[in-house]
Amino acid sequence: MDKTLAGRENEKPIEFNGEETGYFRQVEPFMQAVEKRDRSLVRSTYDDAARTLAVTITANRSLETGKVENVPRV
Repeated sequence: MDKTLAGRENEKPIEFNGEETGYFRQVEPFMQAVEKRDRSLVRSTYDDAARTLAVTITANRSLETGKVENVPRV
């Protein structure tokens, strides 16, 4: 999904083709933390993660409804 990025710089087309998705880079450290039972490998606090999830769910809902959605307080 995010292996290829394209755009323009100074009206010149540019393109980037990556080897892996960004999701892998986000999930891999968390999986290592679980496997090693090492909380120091987790990159955010529980509160930050809960707020990020709330924003993500709300953004997805907004995409589905086409309306502005309010992010709930977490």
